[in-house]
Amino acid sequence: MNRDLINCVVVHYAELGLKRKNRLQFEKQLIRNMKQALSRTIRKVKVRRQHGLILVELPEDYHWPTVQERLEKIFGVAYFAPAVLTEQNMEQITAVAVQLMDGLQYESFRVKTKRSEKSFPLTSPEISRIVGAAIQEKSGVRVDLSHPEITCHIEIFEKQALIYTQKFPGAGGLPVGSSGKVVSLISSGIDSPVASWKIMKRGTRVIFVHFHSIPFTCGASVENVKDIVRLLTEYQYRSRLYLVPFLPVQEEIIKHQRADYRVVMYRRNMM
Repeated sequence: MNRDLINCVVVHYAELGLKRKNRLQFEKQLIRNMKQALSRTIRKVKVRRQHGLILVELPEDYHWPTVQERLEKIFGVAYFAPAVLTEQNMEQITAVAVQLMDGLQYESFRVKTKRSEKSFPLTSPEISRIVGAAIQEKSGVRVDLSHPEITCHIEIFEKQALIYTQKFPGAGGLPVGSSGKVVSLISSGIDSPVASWKIMKRGTRVIFVHFHSIPFTCGASVENVKDIVRLLTEYQYRSRLYLVPFLPVQEEIIKHQRADYRVVMYRRNMM
């Protein structure tokens, strides 16, 4: 990645595009989440919606591995790409594309153009041919339109152009906070953390509840649950964990219930 050229990240979403009248609400939630996730990395982070995609402006001192790690954990993102936002003229677009491709190792390539700004004088195939010819002249690498080793993407929109060559997969799903709140009964096993992560991916914000039997049991399970919640919080940015002492309830159930009914009674009282 040519860090000297990269000045933004283009973020694409998939499932949000299926929304109709409330699509804007989902987009705004996604932007809020992106700002919150990236604010720990980028001071005064600038995120804006731009014709079916979202742009993150990068400062000069950005640290890409950290930015990438944050973006990978944002639900609602289909994929993202470090990109160059440039002027909407063919000389500038071609020069940037050649520079981006010049720093990469590849044996075949193609140029793929998406032109949502229909007032631009050239069509998408014409743009791809011009830029592709310049890249081939510079690199000597063959063009492969069907199975290229690398693709140079160009997007023409609203008086600007985006050029990028690398895509990174996002977490998918819906933005956290777009589908209300749920309560998760969390333990230090694997089932409940995975279930929490999956329902979080559907846009819910999860509140965690853990029942413990301290001092009858050691505090290790509580500490493990705290560690699990810290990891899950990286996907929803803030969490609340309730630790409920359950031993007095268990003792009463043991006194008055048959052994084969006790687990059912524990669960009923937890509810």
